[in-house]
Amino acid sequence: MLAPAKLQQLHALIEQSTSEEWLWMSGYLAGLARGNDAAQLPPASNKATANGIVTVLYGTETGNSKKVATTLAGKLKQAGRKTKLVAAEQYKLQQLSAEETLLIAISTQGEGEPPANAKALYDYLHQLQTPLQGLQYAVVALGSKSYPLFCQAGIDVDAQLKRLQATAIAPIALCDDDYEPVADAWMSNVLTALQQQAPVAKPAAAVVSVQSSGKKTFTATLGVNQLLNDTGSNKKVHHLEFDLPEELVYLPGNAVGVTPHNSASVVAQIIQLLQVQPDAIFSFKQQSASAKHLLTQVVSISHLTTAVVKKYAQLIQTDIPDTRIDLFDLLRIYPWPSEFAAQQLFDILNPITPRLYTISSSPNTHPGQIHLTAALHEFDTEEGSKHGFGSTYVTQLKPGTKVDMFLHQQKHFQIPRSDRHLIMLAYGTGIAPFRSMVAERDATGASGKNWLLFAEENRVTDFYYQSEWQSLHETGSLHQWHVGFSTNTQQQKTLQQLVLEHEEQLWQWLNSGAYVFISGEKAVAGKPVEEALLQLIARKQQSSEEAAANYLKELAKEGRYAKELY
Repeated sequence: MLAPAKLQQLHALIEQSTSEEWLWMSGYLAGLARGNDAAQLPPASNKATANGIVTVLYGTETGNSKKVATTLAGKLKQAGRKTKLVAAEQYKLQQLSAEETLLIAISTQGEGEPPANAKALYDYLHQLQTPLQGLQYAVVALGSKSYPLFCQAGIDVDAQLKRLQATAIAPIALCDDDYEPVADAWMSNVLTALQQQAPVAKPAAAVVSVQSSGKKTFTATLGVNQLLNDTGSNKKVHHLEFDLPEELVYLPGNAVGVTPHNSASVVAQIIQLLQVQPDAIFSFKQQSASAKHLLTQVVSISHLTTAVVKKYAQLIQTDIPDTRIDLFDLLRIYPWPSEFAAQQLFDILNPITPRLYTISSSPNTHPGQIHLTAALHEFDTEEGSKHGFGSTYVTQLKPGTKVDMFLHQQKHFQIPRSDRHLIMLAYGTGIAPFRSMVAERDATGASGKNWLLFAEENRVTDFYYQSEWQSLHETGSLHQWHVGFSTNTQQQKTLQQLVLEHEEQLWQWLNSGAYVFISGEKAVAGKPVEEALLQLIARKQQSSEEAAANYLKELAKEGRYAKELY
């Protein structure tokens, strides 16, 4: 207890101070009580981070730095801060110049070296010459005093950020084997420093500006194309990241339409079979362009419809079996008569149909980007195994490629209100919209809970975005998650089995107003999963299947039950 005179002085100080100054004093005193040198805490930057993301980055070998970073990210989210937790090896180094607040937890290995997953970041900071005057940061270094270069990697990172003119919002903390007390004090200092800045304002929901046609066309540049499956998988699922024009925003649950391009080599062969020049001008659906342009970007030449094949047979007066065939094979097997005008062929062809891909990124977590999660589609034909035209184009795109897209608003499949619980039932690439929604709810501080049930073939090779889901769970944004894999001997569970296994709690969530969304391949995530839900509802209501179906219909009318199947 304080002596009366000191207590009187304290009351006088409190009366003369603002609420922001109270917060600063509380953190300052907490730091002193823990033995940390809080007196060295620099004044907080005047720069507001209310609308910016706080990036918490960790470099770790044994997992301790990750534990510190995860704990800090959780505290920041509880305080209403938009927070991104990322492992050093997954961090895009070019993003550093755009960061507002960067908090780093990093360990030291061997002779003062950074952990393997932070080596690229460590080297990048030492080589970087561009000032980072707009960046505020703090570093917590983990190590052991039994080694001569105690916490050297963290000390080096801190020194390089200072050299680059970044602003420290808290002094570096050096943690020994018993790291938690010092790390806790450092976190307290960081939180206090951030609290002194502008009050947190939750970001407004993004709004898409669309043209009267309902489509907003734009050009995006591919930055990343990464195969998500590990060696040995039967699938090829790609994660793609596109950079967006600055003026474009979207909502979680939206999709983008992409018009695939035909293979340049196949187009060249078709032009040769038609005996025309690549730059010869032809018309198609009220537009005129070169043969090369039309065959590459406008007309469909893959898996022609039977109607097109019949028209072709009538034109060349040849019997052709009712079948679906590529234009190249059609021209090769049933040659185009040289005396015929090639324009007649363009007149019977169909345009390329855009392919829709649900966005897997969040406008607030991944600003300036759109992410897609696309699988290469394989199917069997009489001629053998073939790949889908659209999926081949998208999954084989090279970084730097510019792609024309348009936004597609899926009115039936929109992110729920922030205070509503969300049940997500996903199979395969059906994980895409849920990655978008949970990341957005995480970034905007939504109070509603999130529960993911995900199924695929193999846990080792096909668990998409596993580390992201783990981090979201550890920081409290993914409240529950359950997974099943059809080829794992210990976890052989389908999506419908997961539903029935957790029917008691699912029913509780539904009764509390939760939304339930299904996404994935129609054959796997469509009827089988809906039947599992109907069984669950009928049992819990002690009603008929018809009554259970009516229950789901009512949920759908309210917007609480939606499916995205393909």
